[in-house]
Amino acid sequence: MEKKFVITINRKCGSGGGTVGRRVAELLGVRFYDKALIDLSEEPEERRDMLRRADDRIKNAVFSRVSKGEFDGVLVAPDSPDRAAHDELFCCQAQAIHQLAEQESCVVVGRCADYILRDLPHTVNLFFTADEPDCIRNECRRLDIPKKQAQDRIRKVNAHRRAYYTYHTGAEWDDPQRYDMVIDTTDKSFDECAAIIIDYISGLQYEED
Repeated sequence: MEKKFVITINRKCGSGGGTVGRRVAELLGVRFYDKALIDLSEEPEERRDMLRRADDRIKNAVFSRVSKGEFDGVLVAPDSPDRAAHDELFCCQAQAIHQLAEQESCVVVGRCADYILRDLPHTVNLFFTADEPDCIRNECRRLDIPKKQAQDRIRKVNAHRRAYYTYHTGAEWDDPQRYDMVIDTTDKSFDECAAIIIDYISGLQYEED
């Protein structure tokens, strides 16, 4: 495609949004970016390692609270020693996402990219969902894990993604009005979903920056 575009993807765990995003990027000949965005920042490697560790601690703390039934939807407590590092990590990733959007067409998964790029005209914001049985089957197949483990993982990951999005945007992660398209992958192949997305962006018309 000659037009510059950025596809942002948010997705429920097990819906296949990341897999479809990779497929779309391959078919369109553009790059695919996910949580490794921190590696594109200009921070020293030692600093990046510290930010990654803080991010992992917060995620593990959320997972632990979800498992214990204690999760109240709060991603980072106000008095958490990791709060500043987590916020700095988000700023680093937001800067990297903006730079990518200005330089190239690409597909970006997660990290509130739709919110970060909300003022850019050439973005296509997608949300992927699927029925719970499909999500469970997909996770069992993808990770080679039993059903109970897949159910537990889906519950934890979705809780973290929801809290992360609300923490940084003040909005609801799965609000359909925030997206250009909500794709239900239930009873669809990932290739079929990729084709739907490519057809959609091929028909878009907007003014270049």
